[in-house]
Amino acid sequence: MSTDDNKQIFLRVIREVINNGDRELAAELIDENFQIRRGGLQTTAGLMAGGSAAISSQEMSSLEGFMRGLTMMLQAFPDFQLEIDEASVVAQDDTVAGIWTLEGTHDGPFLGIEPTGNRVLIEEAGLMRFAGGKMVEGWFLVDELAFLAALGAVSLKTAVNA
Repeated sequence: MSTDDNKQIFLRVIREVINNGDRELAAELIDENFQIRRGGLQTTAGLMAGGSAAISSQEMSSLEGFMRGLTMMLQAFPDFQLEIDEASVVAQDDTVAGIWTLEGTHDGPFLGIEPTGNRVLIEEAGLMRFAGGKMVEGWFLVDELAFLAALGAVSLKTAVNA
């Protein structure tokens, strides 16, 4: 597959799988052994759950884990959407990177935090590796402290002074 093909698959995952919930398409575009690299989320989940991680790396690493994570987000943020500007997406060889905005209203429990009704608007970056026309590995970076502050779970002033 070409770099442009990989870029189009990446955009389809965001627009059609994540934003529109096309679970059948997910199996076509994401490898069943998809490896998710999101260490911070596990740490944050563990802290918010009183030390017992709500999500382990093992649970997140697979197509099933990816879909489980998406379901968790949709339960906590029923209007969850990712907005991506195609101009921010770059591709080289088997890798595609992009920056998107995660947006949603906190209307369900999330990482042990009861619904706040707060609107969350957070930027996230991702770097995906492709093989055989599918996403096989992804690294995700988000400012989790800002995310928790947007939910009202922590105060940035308190966190900075700690």
